[in-house]
Amino acid sequence: MELHSSLALVSSANELLDSIAHYDEENLLRLQEMRGLMLQSGFDAPFAGVLAKTATEMEELSPAEAEDLKKQVGNIRYIASLKKSTLNRVRIAIAAHRLAKHLGDNHKCPISGDFIRRLADAGDFAILAYREMMDTLEGYGTAATQAIATVEYEHEGETKTASMRLPARGNAELAAKGAFGDGARIVAVKIQKGKSSIIKGKGARIAILTHFVTSAAAEVRNELDAKERQSPEVSKYNSILAQNRLIRDARLDLAEGFENVKKTLEREELMERKKEGGWKLTPDLEKEINKRRKYAHEEVLLRSKGGMWECFFVNYMKSNAGMREAEKGIPGLAARPGPEQLAPFAKVDIGIPNSAELVQKKIEAEGKAAGMDVSAFGAGFAVAFGKAAPQRIAKLLGMAEQEVEKAGSRVASLSKGRGGEFLSKLGKKKVR
Repeated sequence: MELHSSLALVSSANELLDSIAHYDEENLLRLQEMRGLMLQSGFDAPFAGVLAKTATEMEELSPAEAEDLKKQVGNIRYIASLKKSTLNRVRIAIAAHRLAKHLGDNHKCPISGDFIRRLADAGDFAILAYREMMDTLEGYGTAATQAIATVEYEHEGETKTASMRLPARGNAELAAKGAFGDGARIVAVKIQKGKSSIIKGKGARIAILTHFVTSAAAEVRNELDAKERQSPEVSKYNSILAQNRLIRDARLDLAEGFENVKKTLEREELMERKKEGGWKLTPDLEKEINKRRKYAHEEVLLRSKGGMWECFFVNYMKSNAGMREAEKGIPGLAARPGPEQLAPFAKVDIGIPNSAELVQKKIEAEGKAAGMDVSAFGAGFAVAFGKAAPQRIAKLLGMAEQEVEKAGSRVASLSKGRGGEFLSKLGKKKVR
């Protein structure tokens, strides 16, 4: 039965994901195969479509089989949710595998799709930074349009309607039938305006942000732990929190519950009862905890943005549009980002003057590379037209400083030859 095969696919996918501890090419291939099977089974349809199709699958079972299945896995809505969430987890894991391969490091990549656990383990500042950066990435982008169809379908003897995004390629009617069942039909289509982020695909955005946010959070946590030793009061407070599996530097006085922990802190003269009810930290401890929390929030966000943009910058400098369109580097990264997509990074400092503007200029100039090695052209362009320090470019791109200087001279000389006028104007051009 189709439902059995769908659930078997969900079970196999989650079993594989739970077993993944590090990057493995074989696991990546298996995940990609599972994603293909899930898409063929309509797991990517709008929730209403998955729900309707699951209900149809249930009808194909005998009464005894259906009843037995319900006892095991709950109701139809649960099964539909399980399909959607498993596909999302697989997509995140695939993007994380590709990122880990590109970076040569999988320590902070959610390679099993477990981004929520990783963010929770990293602490509340990681979660705040993740949310803020996700909002920023999805809020900036080049103008894009997508076709939204209204689909009519049958569910439990009733005619219902739902919306679905139509694929850019392929037969729209077949897509609707695949999502909502053979009886589905498109009754209306509208064009909706939107924005295209510099990172295409939610799974890729989640994997990339999780990596950089949790990496930054770990750095900041280590710094705070080192500073903690200088304050016996903070050290004792955080030790008690840790013993009770609570986040270090948490404002426990503002949280509900945890009365036993609060009483312990009271006995240690770290927390006091308010006259009007409730609790408060001692004045000196409150001041120090607030200071540490402010530092953590600002630094995790700053380092997350810096680490991510530095990685993107290096990728753009060491590749050309053809390589990026083939997605041989960072998963989902726009091959030819526009100014709106680069806007979130305009003020991010990575030690390169106007780095976001430099990236856009370099992309426009890639057709004039005159057979130069891709990395050499990127390094040379940054030095010749971006006024970047050769030492910094050498460190970022993993090149010898002498190589960078030589590349800079060669790119500069191109401005005197064929296409030179274009490069000269481009170097002086102000990007919007």
